[in-house]
Amino acid sequence: MKRKRKALARRRARGRASVSPRVKRNPAPAPNAALREAIERFTGFRAQPPKSIRRERIPTPGRVVFELGELLMVGYATVRAGKRYNYRHDFGKARPLLVASSDGRHLFILGGGYKVTNDGIVG
Repeated sequence: MKRKRKALARRRARGRASVSPRVKRNPAPAPNAALREAIERFTGFRAQPPKSIRRERIPTPGRVVFELGELLMVGYATVRAGKRYNYRHDFGKARPLLVASSDGRHLFILGGGYKVTNDGIVG
């Protein structure tokens, strides 16, 4: 503990009283290329450009998740070309896993050989 106090005293003497040398920064905004790609995919899938764009913090699974099981299907409602559709996709042999964050607040789909294209979920 004495070493830390002495180091802090030396920093104060030099005008750098910060205890932690690390500086936390806000997350960087999405690169323009990624934003353009997202807009292109949205427009291709929905057959219309987005009405608005917002930036959101996307949760990441973190180092520890727990498995809920294989994802058999996924269903969602969306609007394409001004018309509302309900979709249900049944997964075949290469089923993705449904996992949750360690605190149970976020769900994630991991694996499975699927992509989102203009036609929806394929693979």
